[in-house]
Amino acid sequence: FVTNLTAAATGERIAFTLNERGLRNIWVAEGPDFTARRLTQYETDDGQELNAVTLSPDGTWVVYTRGGDFGSNWDDALPVNPTGATTPVKVELWAVPFAGGTPVSLGEGLNPVFAPSSDAVVFERGRQLWRAPLDGSASATKLFDQRGSASDAQFSPDGTRIAFVSGRGD
Repeated sequence: FVTNLTAAATGERIAFTLNERGLRNIWVAEGPDFTARRLTQYETDDGQELNAVTLSPDGTWVVYTRGGDFGSNWDDALPVNPTGATTPVKVELWAVPFAGGTPVSLGEGLNPVFAPSSDAVVFERGRQLWRAPLDGSASATKLFDQRGSASDAQFSPDGTRIAFVSGRGD
């Protein structure tokens, strides 16, 4: 099953997820031929969904969420463990160069948004906004503390500011 089809803002690059007999992987293709190639190498049917596939604005990075059960009738952010693994399963963001390579964990989180410079993402973790460099050169850092929950982050066109929704429940 092909899902999560996305395209880079510039250029002729696409990415999508493919579930082959329970093996979930990220696939990419580039124009003008758009010959698909597998980007990730997940070789086990462990029930971990791949979701929120996103290409950086310049098309050089692919970021995705691995884990969770998106589209279910419970909290998407909660990990699932259908194989009974003894190692705790996490819902994490991962980054991998479009050209290929080993995926790098950016940490636990959801809803990645690329910086216009294509070198970092902002994402949601623990109801707050965090930032991580795509190359994994540093750990994710919380941008600020706020009461309530921060969601729906959007960068200004020049990347110097971030707008977001602040939900305080009151």
